[in-house]
Amino acid sequence: MSHPQVRDHLYALMTIEVLKLGQPTHYKEDFTRHDKASVHGMDDDETFFWVVRECGTHIFNDWNNMKCVLRTFSDVVALFTCKTGNSYFSPEVNRIPYLWMDRENSV
Repeated sequence: MSHPQVRDHLYALMTIEVLKLGQPTHYKEDFTRHDKASVHGMDDDETFFWVVRECGTHIFNDWNNMKCVLRTFSDVVALFTCKTGNSYFSPEVNRIPYLWMDRENSV
């Protein structure tokens, strides 16, 4: 069973992070339109990676796929793990270190 109010809460937490970072400065619709639609279409207890860049945002469900794609970007500002939660557990947005900045040596 999907809980829309939980998705609203998760998107609100993500909005707080975007406002704190002052990013993205370009392609803001990535967040305001596409990420919002993605979050509201997710199942309960779904975990995903959310990337905030100067030029937009991205949502990934797979760590390895995300690493391959993001190696090509130089404007990553922050990386988060997010969990949608459900009616019993609150959604989570946790910043994680962007440790694989060395793109030549990352897998």
